[in-house]
Amino acid sequence: MPVLTKRILTSDPTPNELARFFTMVDLVSPPPRGATINFIDDSGTIFEIARFGLANKDPFIDHNSIWSNLEPFKHVRQNELAIIDPKMVAQQVSDHQLEISPEPWLESVLIIPVASKGIPIGAIALMFDVKLPTLPKLHMDYESLQALLVLAFRTPRFNEEILRSARGFLAEVTDLELEIIKLIARGYTNKQIGQKHQIALPTVKAKISKLLRQFEAKNRKDLVAKTKRLL
Repeated sequence: MPVLTKRILTSDPTPNELARFFTMVDLVSPPPRGATINFIDDSGTIFEIARFGLANKDPFIDHNSIWSNLEPFKHVRQNELAIIDPKMVAQQVSDHQLEISPEPWLESVLIIPVASKGIPIGAIALMFDVKLPTLPKLHMDYESLQALLVLAFRTPRFNEEILRSARGFLAEVTDLELEIIKLIARGYTNKQIGQKHQIALPTVKAKISKLLRQFEAKNRKDLVAKTKRLL
């Protein structure tokens, strides 16, 4: 797939440009109608950083933990290509008491995991308006595709979008709360945080408790790990 290789290595595409390119390049047959590019952070949370051909965010792969039992994530963890039936996943999501609104034309999803040294760092989801009975053959070998995608994920343009998407998802976090997380990462105690920002100790404790709940963090160390890309 020299066209895809040249696109990534020479043109430094944005994530949205690459998502669009996936629907136009001869990667699989039939060609997908839409595509999303998704990043996995250090806590195992996967979130969308780019999409093309979709009105809404991918309902199956956005701000969920890859350790959940949803079908797409099993294949992401195992670093294997997979065809996903949207109806089956919709039922799984419903069982988790969540709501999704997939595109009305969506019939099949091809999951292409992105892993660096065996560690999941992202996933490409190609959306098809036809039912795919079997796994389509890629028009380039999987290892080469993986290497190209890992390279793309490390470019400045991708890093900018990853950070922007993370901050957008966490827009409800105030500047003060971000500062508290930074101080926790530097080893500040509650008392020291209060003294630095001239806020009462009970207020500091309340804000930290809120952050622990918000990020589903077990402790202060876990909170720092789950907000690493914001610091």
